[in-house]
Amino acid sequence: MVEIHPSNNERFLIVSTGRCGSSLLSAILAHAGADFDLPDLDSWSRSSGAYEHPKLEKAYAWFRLMQALPTWPAPSRYLRQLTMKKMDRLLLDAMSKAKYAKTTNLVYLVQPISKLGYRPKIIISYRQFQGYATSRYRRTNLSFSDLTEKYIDTYGTALLQLSIWGGCLVSYEEMINSGCSEWIDVVCKLTNLEKELVAKCRNDVIKPRSNIKASLSNISKIDNRIIELMKELSKYKGQAV
Repeated sequence: MVEIHPSNNERFLIVSTGRCGSSLLSAILAHAGADFDLPDLDSWSRSSGAYEHPKLEKAYAWFRLMQALPTWPAPSRYLRQLTMKKMDRLLLDAMSKAKYAKTTNLVYLVQPISKLGYRPKIIISYRQFQGYATSRYRRTNLSFSDLTEKYIDTYGTALLQLSIWGGCLVSYEEMINSGCSEWIDVVCKLTNLEKELVAKCRNDVIKPRSNIKASLSNISKIDNRIIELMKELSKYKGQAV
């Protein structure tokens, strides 16, 4: 096992369902000096996103395989141990070089990363359910129930992680709104990035718009769990936990 020095074990993990602004946020932070151990991109395809760490994506594949294997009989338990070792090796390799990390399923790797000796700080990149569901459906053709469960599981888990390890939230609607800068203050307080530089990079990476209004009115039969989850997320706005 690689020894992780206590003074250098903090990692900023951007968790999201995908299609919720995590690529925009990663690009802004990378331009402002955040080290993702990836090339700093001037442009990328908005339909596919960017700053996905390839080793973390591979680690998630091993995580999925490990979760699918039963703990009994003994051969299955042995295979679980092998897949865990492969996952841990990829996580250690990625986290030893990147202080910031982002990938669509990173929320499921936060606990394994912490068990390796790192101290995660959670940056939740989220979006109103309406925008998320519309954008992701166009990309994946997932059913409404699948979209709902993915949203609830990801952000419910992320809020739990926030309460354990600390971090902050960034709303996609606020990130692209030229009148909103509170999220910049919070992110910089958490990460020690320079506030003026992050604000400048926000304006360079995207074209901020004003008067962004989010509404769930044109999606019928919204699950009440979504409504409650959005309320919980909004409680943490403007806070570095």
